[in-house]
Amino acid sequence: MPIEYKKKENRPPVTVILTVIFIIVIILFSLWFFTNKNKSDVEIVENVDTVTEEDSNSVDLLIEEVNKIILLPEEKPAVATIKDIVVLKEQQEFFNNAENGDRLLIYKDRALIYREAEKKIINIGSVNFNSQGEDNEPTLEQ
Repeated sequence: MPIEYKKKENRPPVTVILTVIFIIVIILFSLWFFTNKNKSDVEIVENVDTVTEEDSNSVDLLIEEVNKIILLPEEKPAVATIKDIVVLKEQQEFFNNAENGDRLLIYKDRALIYREAEKKIINIGSVNFNSQGEDNEPTLEQ
């Protein structure tokens, strides 16, 4: 009786298949992460009105007003007006007690929220910059 040989199938080993699947999952996760990170950055910018050069006098008056309540650093802060507090509250705890129309003063090491109508400081927190990558986006902490 002649010996019959089974024809060997040319299938890749299981480890190769698992490695390819793992690499695909890592690539998809990376794409998702970077896509969502950029969306978050855009939302923060869209939810605050930044001050233009022509508003420089009002910024000086604002700083003078806040400086009567708390001693501010000598540097000139970045000033913005909060316009969509709901989104900001979802993104950072720092904005929990803020309202639309409140002013945000951001210095190198700290930020504060000021309500002009009540002449009241709503929150003060430290500013931490992420040193990872080229994005040097600040994070506000209480």
